[in-house]
Amino acid sequence: MSKKAKKEWLHIGNFLVGVEKHSLGSRVMVKSQAGNWQLSWRDDTMMFQLMINLMKNENSHTYLHSLIAIMFTVSNYPHDLVSVSERGTMPVMEGIAGLIAEQTKYELSLKPEASQEENDKALAEVGEMTEIQEELEKLDEANGN
Repeated sequence: MSKKAKKEWLHIGNFLVGVEKHSLGSRVMVKSQAGNWQLSWRDDTMMFQLMINLMKNENSHTYLHSLIAIMFTVSNYPHDLVSVSERGTMPVMEGIAGLIAEQTKYELSLKPEASQEENDKALAEVGEMTEIQEELEKLDEANGN
């Protein structure tokens, strides 16, 4: 059983954001003040570090509040309930998915592509590793393993 060591909370709008430190690692927790909603990220996730950075930077607290409020709203309000029942469509959720897809495409466009030389080098390294693995397997078979 993990032992809770420390809790630190930041009040952002109607939410509490904190770090729960345990013997096995830490989590960023986000809770509504009313206590009817929460989510968390482990310390081995990208969101953990993002949330830590936003918490530390007071100039980012408005963004942090908006981010949390959007997560809260999306997870608590059945936006498309009427539309699904009347038209069989989900315009709000489809719109959110489209926005995320466009943002992902934009972010990928910012990353430099590997040169042909880098690609060739990586493929050669994979080929070498494959050869070494095959040789090791032959040695294991020859030794009866």
